[in-house]
Amino acid sequence: MIALYILLGIIALILLILLIPVHFRASYVGSLKADVSYAFLKFKLYPTAPKQKKKKPEAPKEEKPKTEEKQEKPKEENILQKFYRNQGVEGVIQLVRDAANSVKRLLHTIVIRHLIIHDLYLRMDICGRHAAECAEKYGLVCGMVFPPLSYICSTCHVRKYDVSVQPDYLATFSSAEFYINLSIRPLALIGAVIAFAFRLLFKVVLKLVRSQPKQADQPDIKDINPAVSNSQTNQGGALS
Repeated sequence: MIALYILLGIIALILLILLIPVHFRASYVGSLKADVSYAFLKFKLYPTAPKQKKKKPEAPKEEKPKTEEKQEKPKEENILQKFYRNQGVEGVIQLVRDAANSVKRLLHTIVIRHLIIHDLYLRMDICGRHAAECAEKYGLVCGMVFPPLSYICSTCHVRKYDVSVQPDYLATFSSAEFYINLSIRPLALIGAVIAFAFRLLFKVVLKLVRSQPKQADQPDIKDINPAVSNSQTNQGGALS
């Protein structure tokens, strides 16, 4: 009984650890910075510290003895070539569609259901050489920025956001700043990846492994109605 309690305690501890969200933060204010944090641990992704390369002493080159040329063996068909030979172009297209649908469902599960955007901040000042060019650039940037942002804010879990795109007719150069803070729970990510692996296994991998050549569709002789065939043969001109 004590062993069961210990096992349940270990499982509960692992679940609690997997429920702690992983945070990803990125910002650009003159320079790009990015880091990942988990509980009290923090890892800097960018900029990274420059690594000092150690020069290795060049080893003397040794002349390798000439070996006899080996006869090239005929290459065996890989699993994709075999599947293409058996199923043709239609089978390959359907296989690609199944794989793409699996990836699409994985991204939808991760991004739409489990990803949480805590902070989203974007500020852009658009300028040009003259007022007409500045207004044209402003319209182009608004057309590129606001549609994807509106989709993200309406479909994802966004808790706080502030987006500002403004034309600046007096500035000499355009500027931009952004900050994003998002998180996801490892347990949700592991569950989504496991579901994706099973979906890919049954819809893609097993099709590749169990592919068999197509059989030509031929009419079965037994399916022909003998009464119909006899009536057709009896129809003819009367004997004089």
